[in-house]
Amino acid sequence: MGDRLRILLLYETLYPATIGGIEQRNAELAASLAGLGHRVTLAGLGRATGSPGVNVVSLGEVGAIYSANGRRSLSHTLRFVRSLRDLELDDFDIVETANQFYLHLFPLARACRRARVPLVVTWYEHWGPYWQRYSGFAAGALGRLVEARAAHRGDAVAATCELTARRLRSRRSRVTVLPCGLDLPRITRTVPSTPVDLVFAGRLVPHKRVDLLLHAVARLAAPLDTTRLAIFGEGSERLRLQALANDLGLGDRVSFRGFVPTSEALWSALSSARLAVQPSEREGFGLFPLEALALGVPTVYCRSSESAVAEVVRDGIEGLACDPEPGSLATAIAELLNDPLRRAALAAAARRRSQSYDWPSIAERFVGWCHDVLRAGRSGRGDGENGARAVPEEQPPAGP
Repeated sequence: MGDRLRILLLYETLYPATIGGIEQRNAELAASLAGLGHRVTLAGLGRATGSPGVNVVSLGEVGAIYSANGRRSLSHTLRFVRSLRDLELDDFDIVETANQFYLHLFPLARACRRARVPLVVTWYEHWGPYWQRYSGFAAGALGRLVEARAAHRGDAVAATCELTARRLRSRRSRVTVLPCGLDLPRITRTVPSTPVDLVFAGRLVPHKRVDLLLHAVARLAAPLDTTRLAIFGEGSERLRLQALANDLGLGDRVSFRGFVPTSEALWSALSSARLAVQPSEREGFGLFPLEALALGVPTVYCRSSESAVAEVVRDGIEGLACDPEPGSLATAIAELLNDPLRRAALAAAARRRSQSYDWPSIAERFVGWCHDVLRAGRSGRGDGENGARAVPEEQPPAGP
């Protein structure tokens, strides 16, 4: 096998057939791993083109990912599970997949065990009790049960943030922290677009709390009562949010930009903004705030026990944290908009912080983790369902 690995990165959907945080992470990690000389395959539903040195395997068409209420479609997840029956694993040294959305982990773990190929699972979120807030008592209890059992699948697990790692450690003896990364050369080539004051990007669904942001903007007093907000994303909440913006008298101060086909379109607007705003209740990592870091844009975000944004953007260093209510969010936004010197200091710290997340360094850590899992498998020491020992814990980048 040598030092060069044959790696399969497997997820429900492929980038850019679907543009989401995990899809983007997989595509960029694959390109970085290929650049290090490893043989990398991306597999999932959808059609996509790979980077040089990356093989792409489509397991079928994407279909409808979300149901009418904006939640992940169970039929889509089951379609992905069925597609795994045709996946050949014998040509790989190691298989990596995301924990979401759980059901595929059970047949995949069995298939990897039969093929004698280690399975490693990267966890982006661990909900625990949040399941019942999200789905109600009965459905939430079932979700918690599936999540708990899924946590034992795979030879080793990693988490993209310390928040998720802490929760997983109640079920796995070792959890490695491997954050998502940034294509810094690509993102820093961004050409700014027409200036805007505030930018939000994400799916327009309830837990993102964009309504909270709209109420906060409506509270900004003169001379900030002309502050402009650009909202990127689609989702089940869009029509309601547009109506709310009109009811609050925001008019053309808020622009709903919808879905954008490339990351560059978002980065162009973000790089021209004075602030990024992330009011979300639940974030397993925070790719949008991370992109803001790289572009030197401070982020205002809401505190939440379900959000890992504070691990990426530190309060008072690269941005500001506030309570999840309109007055507190409006105060934090106004504080930075009214203080260009402080905003510039946060922007400089943000750029420095982003250097810790450059993909080549994250990819090297990922490869080291894979080699440790393979060595542990050969020694027969086990932590996960498939029998290999998980690797020692690693910490996320500390930053400056």
